[in-house]
Amino acid sequence: MKPFDMGQAMVFFFSRFGDKPGAALWLMFWQILVVFAGLAAFFLMVQDFLGEVFVHIDVHTGEPLDDTLFEAEMLEYMMGLLLWYPLIILGAIMVYAVIKAAWLRFLVRNEIASIIPYRLGGDELRLVGVAAMAVFVAVFGTIAFTFALVFVSLLIAFVTGSGSSAAEVLGVLVSVVFALGGIALVLFVAIRLSNADALSIRDRKFRFFESWTATRGVFWPLVLSYLVVGLVGGFAASLVSTFVQVGVMGAILPTLEQLQDVNIDGMTGEMLLDMLSSVLLSPGILIPMIVGTILSIAIQILLEAALMGVAAYNVVRLGGGDLGEAEDAPVLDGSHPAGASPTLG
Repeated sequence: MKPFDMGQAMVFFFSRFGDKPGAALWLMFWQILVVFAGLAAFFLMVQDFLGEVFVHIDVHTGEPLDDTLFEAEMLEYMMGLLLWYPLIILGAIMVYAVIKAAWLRFLVRNEIASIIPYRLGGDELRLVGVAAMAVFVAVFGTIAFTFALVFVSLLIAFVTGSGSSAAEVLGVLVSVVFALGGIALVLFVAIRLSNADALSIRDRKFRFFESWTATRGVFWPLVLSYLVVGLVGGFAASLVSTFVQVGVMGAILPTLEQLQDVNIDGMTGEMLLDMLSSVLLSPGILIPMIVGTILSIAIQILLEAALMGVAAYNVVRLGGGDLGEAEDAPVLDGSHPAGASPTLG
């Protein structure tokens, strides 16, 4: 087993990318397609909702034509959406598992399914199980934390006297300590269990608390690796997104300016919605929006994959698997002016 190297952990995704760039780009392509499908479904729902709203409003005042009818129509529409809510949540969980399993197979097992890289089988169901266990731990921890805070607060009030200034001061101090301690505890548990997904994919078995063992002795290197990848990746993503947004706004601004000269006299809400839809779906707005969205999604995918790469590296390292080009990364010894490469394990 190789020692944990933070440099290799932080660039593990890019090592896999360099080994099989076509496979990584194919995964990105399909994830972008899935995201666009989700966005399309969302916009169809919004368009349907706006259609219901615009039918019942006065274009000039923005007020409902009939308050009672408007409220009844909106309530009926929202109740219809709520019926779909459980299916939407279940679908989102399965899509999350399918996408994450494909990326982890690529990172941990160096595999990618042919043609369509997504599957719905054991790997995906195990990731759903890991997510369910994470939710259970989070809920249990929240309940335990709340009971502990209430118990300590009542104890302080009993010892110092309810309503006294000492009780108030101690109550504030206890709340601050508990809040900071709670944040630290959440981060600690999250890091210790962060390898569960990757372990489940590597072993083709459900793994959750085994992550506690996998992260033993490498907690701080994992924290620093996640922190560096998150900060550097987040900064790069924000920078690129800013340029993308500026470019998109510059491209669509001339088309939006045309709306200022539109005369809405005599228009109904339906007519106004049709006009806005035709403008927003015109090539001058639609093409820049699509290009900008693709670039933003791609940057987000790269950031998420790089973060997954940290856990994948540790799991592959522990299993004695192929670390790809990361194995050939230079390792500095103690005689180097920059000092030795950080290792632990």
